[in-house]
Amino acid sequence: MATVSDEILALKTQAKNRRDLRRYSKAVEILERAIELAKNNINNEELRSQMAQELVDSYGLLGGVERRWALEPDNEERKEHLEKSIRAYDAAYKYESGDYGVLNSYGMLNRLVSRLLLKPESLFVEGVSEFGKDVEPLSMREKLEESRRNIETQLSRPRRDDYWAAADLALVNVLLEKQDPISAYAGFIQKSPPNYAFKSVLDVVRPFAQLQWKLAETFEALTAYLEQRMPTS
Repeated sequence: MATVSDEILALKTQAKNRRDLRRYSKAVEILERAIELAKNNINNEELRSQMAQELVDSYGLLGGVERRWALEPDNEERKEHLEKSIRAYDAAYKYESGDYGVLNSYGMLNRLVSRLLLKPESLFVEGVSEFGKDVEPLSMREKLEESRRNIETQLSRPRRDDYWAAADLALVNVLLEKQDPISAYAGFIQKSPPNYAFKSVLDVVRPFAQLQWKLAETFEALTAYLEQRMPTS
């Protein structure tokens, strides 16, 4: 008999398949079912931590689908889908940062990435920036610095060998101009991440190279570097 986790996994797999076929609306619909299923079971003490992790993952996937949808060429609804992406990642961060025993930086960082894609100039503004209806205003530099400290703490022990954490820290350091791309991503490269991890990281950095902003050339160089270092299989 299939467990709740089995059902959620099946839904997430279906959603990823639809996403990869660029059937974004269907992927969103499937992920909303996965989210509802996890929410319905999070008050079960035996499943609480596991369902919180599923909510982090499912909301994160939803944020990623909406972001891909937003970044489709000539998308007239770019702003709307980026706002939806932000709200999904904010929801992932809620469970990630709560008292559910989830240790991650997925929602914490991606909610900032989607905000920057929507409003790149917010990175260079002192104080709080607005990002649209029903989207939490944030001070981007303050939150990036906070993320950097949190990820460094995670990497110091519990996520020491985690290449995802290394990639997250590298991105923050490049955005804050604390390191050049090659030195920033050295920790990620040293952990010998698989091909799919490179692809995931490139999905995040490539759009930054296409923005009209101060860091475009930095991210162009980073994209080229990661493409050169990516394993062939």
